Amino acid sequence: MKRLLLLLGLVLIMGTFQWTASAALPPPTPAVPIAAEYELPVNRGSLSVRDNYPPVAVSTPELVPVAIMLAKPEAPPPPPPMLVWPVAGGGRVVTYFSGWHQAIDIESGCGTAVLAAAGGAITYAGWKDNGGGLVVEIASGDFLLSYNHLGAIAVGGGSVAAGQVIAYVGMTGLATGCHLHFGTIVNGVVVDPLAYL
Repeated sequence: MKRLLLLLGLVLIMGTFQWTASAALPPPTPAVPIAAEYELPVNRGSLSVRDNYPPVAVSTPELVPVAIMLAKPEAPPPPPPMLVWPVAGGGRVVTYFSGWHQAIDIESGCGTAVLAAAGGAITYAGWKDNGGGLVVEIASGDFLLSYNHLGAIAVGGGSVAAGQVIAYVGMTGLATGCHLHFGTIVNGVVVDPLAYL
């Protein structure tokens, strides 16, 4: 924020002069919505700022060239892997991910098949006293997928394929109705499952 204010202050100070495009520098390119490191040459030293401004070339009446140079952008991150919807037949989300509820609740009838959202190794299948009731957890690459409040578990260990029936919707543990409490942890961080479904 301080860097942005410093850049804006510099622009305001220089805005009192009449600016003309420098013939020695290439014309500005269209704006690119990318954060990059810029070098702003000035009379004494240089100022490095981080912002989303496009490259600009101008000169002051003293003919001191001022340029904001855009560094080569990094490749965008790959899209997240898509998970299989974990309740057969759909169901509907009745509670969304939030700071106090770090999963989604998918309402469906008790006994509806619960599917593995991704293939992987079963790391836990059984009862948890934390309110989850019957729980299945599956490790899949960077993901740990958690299925809670199950009515029955259909797997005991080993590995599963994406879309395989692993359990059935229930209301065990601290639950007031039939639903699947589905959570995702990516690289040790709890994240909103809907970002991957």
